[in-house]
Amino acid sequence: MTKKTSSSSGKVWRWLYGHPFLHKIAARVFLSLSSFYYKNTKLDPVDPVTQALSNQPNNKPAWIKFCKKGLYPAVNEAMETERFKAGIIALLPFIHYWPEEQRLQILAARFFQKLYSPDQATPVWQKILQRFPNSREAFLLVNRAMIRDHGPKQARKNLDQKLPVHSQQIDTQITRAQCLEDLHDPDAADMAWDLALQLDENDPRLLFMMGSSLEKRGYLFDAYEVFKRAQRLQPNRLILGQRLQHLGRILHLKSDDEQQGERLYAQGHVIQQLVKDVIQNRKNQQKLTKIPGKIILINSSLGPGGAERQFVNTAIGLQKQIQTGELPGPLEVWCRSLIARRSGDFFLEELRQAGVIVRQYGDFVGAMNAKNSRTLAAYSELVDFLPRQILEPTLKITDALRQANPGIVHIWQDGSIAAAALGALIADIPIIALGYRSQPPPDKGKDRPYFRPLMRALIDAPGVVISTNSQAGRKRYSQWLDILPNRFHVILNGTVLPDHQPASQTTSIARSFLKQKEQAAMGVIMRFDENKRPALWLETAKLVLQKRPEAKFLMIGSGPLLEQTKTQAKAYNMQNKILFLEQTSDVRFWLQQMQCFVLLSAVEGVPNAVIEAQLTGIPVIASPAGGSAEAFLPEKSGILLADQHAGSPEAIANAINALLADEDRIKEMGIIAQKFAQEKFSTATMIEKTIAFYQSEVSPIKAE
Repeated sequence: MTKKTSSSSGKVWRWLYGHPFLHKIAARVFLSLSSFYYKNTKLDPVDPVTQALSNQPNNKPAWIKFCKKGLYPAVNEAMETERFKAGIIALLPFIHYWPEEQRLQILAARFFQKLYSPDQATPVWQKILQRFPNSREAFLLVNRAMIRDHGPKQARKNLDQKLPVHSQQIDTQITRAQCLEDLHDPDAADMAWDLALQLDENDPRLLFMMGSSLEKRGYLFDAYEVFKRAQRLQPNRLILGQRLQHLGRILHLKSDDEQQGERLYAQGHVIQQLVKDVIQNRKNQQKLTKIPGKIILINSSLGPGGAERQFVNTAIGLQKQIQTGELPGPLEVWCRSLIARRSGDFFLEELRQAGVIVRQYGDFVGAMNAKNSRTLAAYSELVDFLPRQILEPTLKITDALRQANPGIVHIWQDGSIAAAALGALIADIPIIALGYRSQPPPDKGKDRPYFRPLMRALIDAPGVVISTNSQAGRKRYSQWLDILPNRFHVILNGTVLPDHQPASQTTSIARSFLKQKEQAAMGVIMRFDENKRPALWLETAKLVLQKRPEAKFLMIGSGPLLEQTKTQAKAYNMQNKILFLEQTSDVRFWLQQMQCFVLLSAVEGVPNAVIEAQLTGIPVIASPAGGSAEAFLPEKSGILLADQHAGSPEAIANAINALLADEDRIKEMGIIAQKFAQEKFSTATMIEKTIAFYQSEVSPIKAE
């Protein structure tokens, strides 16, 4: 009898031990306990995953084996509910006991990246790639870091070295295709997918990933056909059925003039239909009689860029108007993230000192889907089909805007407009101001298939007003969007150059590099990236040096090509002739150490650095990119390089040498430059035009 009871008891325990439901409960309990007991634990800020692997694992305790059986659903739930730190802490003991399991380390790295930033997570991904050289996700994330830190050309070179173009490995071609999509080279990505299909056109995993890629890029018809092929190979795979059902519901939205079989961007039609439906339901259809109250300015970050500088100048200028009672308020600044990119909080302190509230909308807890949002639920059939890059921020921002209830939402730059404008429209904000810069996305090599259909549809909505910061921008955006140029307001940059005593360290550096009363022959303040062409600048400086052996040069800024430029300077034996400085608050001081300012951008808006140089009283030499010609007076306050010479170091060096040889001309140009910049690019004028921009949606009350 006793023996039978013991045997029955053993069966019960074995059944309980093997029951998936209990595994999930145990894992969730473990996750919750980890979150509670270790909430004040300090994680290794560099690489907690590698730290967990530092000691050899002991024998695995029974409880951890039991919890591991239900770990992944619990961890996925932690990711969905944004309990990032709890997720890492819960995963670390499992990583310790199962060091050979790649998936555990990848999950922890994802949590770490969400908790901190892509930049900070890069070392974690690099170490995972060292431990698991075939890890597709780790390679993708390291490739993205290389794009950020070293530029697309270097990332592409590394990709071709590590993953050969004509590799006969399916996984290699899949990873290549996904990396090429990150490099915004869809044609090369399609070639990689085709090569993978040639290796095995009946691989359901390959077909699923290719279909997902096409869906992400917005080519829903192509994605549908690829998923159908995958389903024929795996008829019982649930996710394939879900994807086909999801895509099948949208295909009826295809326009009559679209031909089946072509590569079509179906999500463009979804966007247009959604905006049309929202406009029909929009309450704020009539012109306002006065500027409404609260103002929210939205941008991606507060990083050290020219557009961000103008964004901050605008916010501070409007805040002053509110504080003096000349404009209703209050005012807030919303950024997607201040940590997602390096120095993303560069201007944060300046805004805080001005009393401006800054929020990160990327941290908002948004609805899981449109049906769960009070504001979006009425449009859920269409919202769920939006591109991920629009859907995710729309879910986060729409309800938050409805609750904040601003009278004006002013959104800056293409990426932020794509992320936030639709949410502002659905939230029924009375005035939605879209602030474009000087170059539309195709001109900058940053186009996305959803940009044009979204921006074109938004323009027709009541309450939406649009601006650029140059005449060149007005012309190019009107061509790109196929609208009349007079739809755009032009608000020129308002530039302030702080006049304060330089730091003692700054003057010490200057004294050690320049002799008393000596100036650098030429200088620049820029971001070291492919667009600013630092290699061309350096090549030009080398030619100037050949004619003027005493010349010295200043290069100020940071960016992915900084170290490469320093290395090239050493190769030219110019390391003692060029002073490299990273970001500095003593901008005026360093500009005063230059005889002329040289900017050789391939693509440009209205460059703030050119305006700042003129405010200091020095002439500029600039390439004819974008709105550069509007930032100074060619032949009066500077030299505009001819189109055919913009990429020739010899021609640029000749222009610089001719200017440096004429001291009277330098002085005359400097006087004209300073007066021109002070009159045309004042912050007072910019704020005045910004308020007029808002008032264009306000009708005066007629006298009775």
